Amino acid sequence: MAHFARFVRPGYVRIEATANPAPNVYVSAYRGGDSTVVVALNKGTSAVSQQFTLANGTASRVSSWLTDASRNVAPQGTTGVSNGSFTVTLPARSVMTFVTA
Repeated sequence: MAHFARFVRPGYVRIEATANPAPNVYVSAYRGGDSTVVVALNKGTSAVSQQFTLANGTASRVSSWLTDASRNVAPQGTTGVSNGSFTVTLPARSVMTFVTA
C-alpha cells in the first residue's frame, strides 16, 4: 500500500499498461503532471528481468524503490532510459515502484 500512497498522488490517473507481462509479474501505471509511476509486483519465488517501455514519454531516467522481505520502500537509485525503455531485475516476492524523471 505504501507504494501507492507515497508515489501515486492525488490527481494522477491510471494509464494503460500490460497487466501481466510475465508469469507472476503484475504491473500498473499512473501519470500525473510530467511524471509517470509504474508499480510492479513479482509474486514468484525467483527474480525476474523485466523490460518496461514508456509510450509518449521523454524520461531520461527512472528512480526506484523496493519492498521485499527485508526492505520497506527502500530507495534503489536510478536507471537510465534508452529509446523509451528500461530493464530492471525484480527480486523474488517484491514490489518495486519506478518514477520517471
